[in-house]
Amino acid sequence: MSEAKVDAQAPGVWTVVLASSAGTIIEWYDFYLYGSLAVFFSTLFYPANDPTAAVLISVATFATGFVIRPFGAIVFGSLGDRLGRKHTFLLTLILMGISTTAVGVLPTYASIGFAAPVALVVLRLVRDWPSAASTAALPSMSRSMLRHIAAASTPASSRPRPQSASSLPF
Repeated sequence: MSEAKVDAQAPGVWTVVLASSAGTIIEWYDFYLYGSLAVFFSTLFYPANDPTAAVLISVATFATGFVIRPFGAIVFGSLGDRLGRKHTFLLTLILMGISTTAVGVLPTYASIGFAAPVALVVLRLVRDWPSAASTAALPSMSRSMLRHIAAASTPASSRPRPQSASSLPF
């Protein structure tokens, strides 16, 4: 009897998959937007005297998100175990939303000088630190297929495309 009561209160498997997929879609949408707008950000947040260096630094800022992700997965995976997956998921969405909004209202290099690129990097780190938690926060289920379903919710454009041997440059 009590077993049926516990199952009625626990979220269904597909509810967990859908929630995790929503977080993954939001996470990769931000990566897609920043990657697409890296050239635009280079003109706003970095010195204009060397446009090539500004674009490279802007792309390096984009790469910081991929560097910080494993650390976020460790921290927020642990938080999910201790505080609960739902609360951890909401915390990650709030952190990602606040930092993304802060990037939107961040003053440019022309306004505040070198503080602009430093603030942009810090905000990208704060934004991308909890982003891996959308897949790390999946419960430790024996059904590994659920993790793959959630991972498959990333945009197709973010996945590397296979190249034929004739299209390789060497």
